[in-house]
Amino acid sequence: MPKRKLDVEVVDAKTGASGAPPLVAIFPTGPPGPEGGAATAVYRNSKWNRSNEFVAIRQQETLDYVGRTFGPENEYYQPCSFVIGIHDKKARRLRILPIAGNRLCRMEPRLHRLDYGQGAEITKVGEGTVKEGRARLLQAFGSETAKRRVRNAKRSSIDAATIQAGDAMTGLLEESSKVARAEGKSREQVLAAANYSSSLPPCDLDACTGEIAYPFARLCPPPLWPALNGTRFTKATTDAEVKESLEKSRVPAYVMSRLCKAAPDGDKSEQKAVQLAFLGELIRLYDAPNVLRTQPGFAGLEKLAQQRHMDCSIVEHLLGLFYNRRAMGGMTQFQRPDSQLVLHSLYVLVVALLIDDCSLDAEQVDQLARELKIRLSVLTGRFRHLGCSVRSHTRAGREAGYSVTLLLGTEGKSLRDSLMPIRVARRR
Repeated sequence: MPKRKLDVEVVDAKTGASGAPPLVAIFPTGPPGPEGGAATAVYRNSKWNRSNEFVAIRQQETLDYVGRTFGPENEYYQPCSFVIGIHDKKARRLRILPIAGNRLCRMEPRLHRLDYGQGAEITKVGEGTVKEGRARLLQAFGSETAKRRVRNAKRSSIDAATIQAGDAMTGLLEESSKVARAEGKSREQVLAAANYSSSLPPCDLDACTGEIAYPFARLCPPPLWPALNGTRFTKATTDAEVKESLEKSRVPAYVMSRLCKAAPDGDKSEQKAVQLAFLGELIRLYDAPNVLRTQPGFAGLEKLAQQRHMDCSIVEHLLGLFYNRRAMGGMTQFQRPDSQLVLHSLYVLVVALLIDDCSLDAEQVDQLARELKIRLSVLTGRFRHLGCSVRSHTRAGREAGYSVTLLLGTEGKSLRDSLMPIRVARRR
């Protein structure tokens, strides 16, 4: 490449006759228009201790540009220095002018006949607005430790948004405490029992049958049933094309194996069909990653539902049950902690039990273990956590199988009696 040489000249601009030093004007909104008659004036602060403060005004016909050397960007001492370069193409010369850090003016446009000064009336900012502003700042610039600290404090606080959950927990503790007083339990045992109950799907502890102990209407609210379109599963029992379309839409294998429960001539076939549809949605979302990121708003939720081959309203309901939602960098992030993943699997097991009248044989338990990708020993432990009775069966040449039943009504026990005993660690 040919070498190019330019003559560089460093010029020291001196103070003019008016006493104003040279200033550099920056126009962030773009260069001003070439209007005729435009004049620029520089004013110095008359106070001796502020004599280094200057205001530059460029007056034009439609608007003015006002800049000052003592704005927020010049609030503190700037150890750096600035230079401005002027390149003359014809003379092939570059002139460099050193500029002090406190000689920069950001020229802001000002319309005529408008007062840009501070008004006499002061608008009082509400407490809620301040909190929202702090929350936005924390979300944008806060560390993960600070965000976690705020989330923990918000969970422990009681306000209008959390009073319903607080009432529910209070009622649960009161109910557990009444039973504890009758049985002579300690405070630690009461708290452990309350924590155990909160880790279960919605249930009735005094119920004596599985359908009443875990009512399906509390697992899946009735307004969501039309979106599940359970009639597909009823038609699939008699129409091969409908069954093939269900298989192409990635309905889980376990759900397809239980289509016989939705047969039109079966007992409670309509409800079984809805339960099959809901079980399929549960398993689909169970296979999803523990961290999901979508665009904010309904569009992002709809796109996520399309990716998982699910209905949007069902996805929104299940995300609220098993995922924690937060805004992150312009995206909406859904995160499922380990405890919620376990709760998600418990929902799957309960609905599977309701479909088969609260009784599963060894083959069905094996299919659920493969569907959820859970070891058989872990799966049977979760069945026991729900209050189920688990029986072992020996099989020739194979590992032992397990059959599961839940409150068939013949034992005369309630769900509370069937739950695993609570163990409390000893105090040290």
